Amino acid sequence: MATTSPFGSTNFGLDATAGAAQVATGPGATRGTADTSSEPIDAELVQETKNQIRGLVQEITRLAHSDLAVEAFFDEFLRRVVTAMAAVGGAVWSVEGSGLTLVHQINVAGTDVFRDEASRVAHERLLEQTARSDRPALVPPRSGSMSDGAGNPTHCLVIVAAFPVDEDRRGLIEIFQRAGGGPATQRGYLRFVSQMGDLAADYFRNRRLRRFADQESLWRDLEQFLCEAHRHLDPKSAAISIANEGRSLIGCDRLTVAIRKRGRIRIAGMSGVESIEGRSTMIHHLERLTALVTATRRPFWLRLNGERPPPQVERELHAYLDQSHASAMGIIPLFPPGADSAASSREEPGRGSAAHDRRPFGALIAEQFREAKFGEGLVERVEVVARHSELALGNALVHSRIPFFPLWRELAHVAERIQDRLPRFVLGLIAAAIAIAWLVFWPADFRVAATGRLRPVDRHDVFAQVDGEVEEVLVRHGESVEPGEPLLRMRSTELDVQLAELLGLRNRTSEQIAAKEQLLLRNARLDPVVQDEIAGELEELRQILESTDQRLTLVRGKSARLTVTSPAKGQVVTWQVDELLRRRPVQRGQALLSVVDPDGAWEVELYVPERRLGHMMTALHASDDSLPVRYRIRALPGNVFEGRVVEIQRIAEMRGESGNSVAVRVAVDRDRLPQRHNDASVDGRIECGRRSIGYILFQDLLETIHSQYVYWF
Repeated sequence: MATTSPFGSTNFGLDATAGAAQVATGPGATRGTADTSSEPIDAELVQETKNQIRGLVQEITRLAHSDLAVEAFFDEFLRRVVTAMAAVGGAVWSVEGSGLTLVHQINVAGTDVFRDEASRVAHERLLEQTARSDRPALVPPRSGSMSDGAGNPTHCLVIVAAFPVDEDRRGLIEIFQRAGGGPATQRGYLRFVSQMGDLAADYFRNRRLRRFADQESLWRDLEQFLCEAHRHLDPKSAAISIANEGRSLIGCDRLTVAIRKRGRIRIAGMSGVESIEGRSTMIHHLERLTALVTATRRPFWLRLNGERPPPQVERELHAYLDQSHASAMGIIPLFPPGADSAASSREEPGRGSAAHDRRPFGALIAEQFREAKFGEGLVERVEVVARHSELALGNALVHSRIPFFPLWRELAHVAERIQDRLPRFVLGLIAAAIAIAWLVFWPADFRVAATGRLRPVDRHDVFAQVDGEVEEVLVRHGESVEPGEPLLRMRSTELDVQLAELLGLRNRTSEQIAAKEQLLLRNARLDPVVQDEIAGELEELRQILESTDQRLTLVRGKSARLTVTSPAKGQVVTWQVDELLRRRPVQRGQALLSVVDPDGAWEVELYVPERRLGHMMTALHASDDSLPVRYRIRALPGNVFEGRVVEIQRIAEMRGESGNSVAVRVAVDRDRLPQRHNDASVDGRIECGRRSIGYILFQDLLETIHSQYVYWF
């Protein structure tokens, strides 16, 4: 029956509603009279009662479309039906074959159904007769059939209606109503109970539809789980797939897969976790708990059947629960595939060596955190996942024990692809062999690349010889100078102060000496002791004067060096000398400017990276002459010049972009250089003999491999 309002256009239970209203409002509600039609009835009270009954029926309709459990449904269902009919009590029976089972009841004990054995038998036969006839029945009080002994042994009016549950079972709704009421009222009772049976049938029909939908979804999830579980032949990858896909299939909060590795249980996969932290306290306790459970070869379910685990398992279980806070969990040992089923291996823990060969190789751990027990059907789904996990993980473990299995698998894939493309593969192999032979055996000139500068051989850096401040610059960039020609003048306040102090000291000392000598000449009759004292003072003053003269000579020498001169004939190559040095304080030894001889010999200074130094030194030792060099001046990109190595620096230095490098001096022919600029950038190639073209092209790669890998072996 598909209607949202039982008392609407379908005239659903109007007579029953009226009868129920009469029973609920008339005197029979308290006195149990046989008929209340002669009593005056309040119309408003009847209408209010009808509305209450309609509300109860609507609630029953909603219950029929809910997903309540059977016990909870019939508890709510029967209570509302009895309330709607203002009945004495009621019961719901399950009929399977020839057996009757009481599913739920309200006040059946107060109806004399079980008063004695005869009453019980008559009542059961009445129910069986109604179930066989598949028609609702209304049986008056204390009535029955003489032929089969079926009857109503109670003092109540019994209304019974059957409804289908599934192919093998039927259900019965039995209502114990107060006796009385006219025929129309009783027909309303019968129709109402019959239609309540239809709603109960709708509940089981909807339940079957939901079960079919759940089964369809379960099959889809199972198919996806099987695909992912059997996709991998690596045990760890298979365990991770089983944990993630199996959790969705089971519907638990967390699923963990443990595998026996080198004789110990290890957690290999956990749903929702990318990597397992093996040093975690929780993981450590879970591994120990799983090892203890797998040793029993029996599944362990926490808070499922009330069984208490063995003491050693219980201790480790409490330690793990303190860390994980799981409310319910199950640990199912996984057995390797064999001739016997895994279930038999679990049931028969030990049978000699055969049982030892099929000891659990791992376990499946299902956990619940929000609920204190596993829901309906969850245990069965866990066992299904465990059976398929045994096959998937068992196969993965068997393949993982094959030596070099990943290599053989890749070789098999390569061989399969080769068979499909054999002609092209052969041609490609020949081409590759030719290319490799060309790279290995074809010689070519091997050159070491380096960058550097073009500069004159005769070059001088001019340094400050004393501390001071540049007062005047006498030359400009590009100006020719002669040896000893002043380049710049400096001023030193410190030297001026020293010179003034020394001159003052010398003058004072000279005056003191003259005064002492005059004193001796004027007073010839002085006491000999006094004369000796004056003579000693004169000697001391003369020493001070001599020391002062020496210091004056040094200071005047330093002052003379304040004028910086050219060390050789040449040309000033420092750019913007005046702007660079004027009014600038300088220190002794600081480079001020550079003077080179552009008309003399020129050279190229290349900076060879130290990783290339070995090639150059090997070629130098193998050659009877110096190594030839080809270089290009960046300012003249179209010209290539030649030179020869004349000197190699003995130590490496850090030089800017060149990194740790060695300087190499290269003699060049200045007459072949159309333009000569000091410190012009140069790209050079040092000829280091001949090598295979493959080595020349891939020398960086080969050196990296040798330094990073070959060296350590």
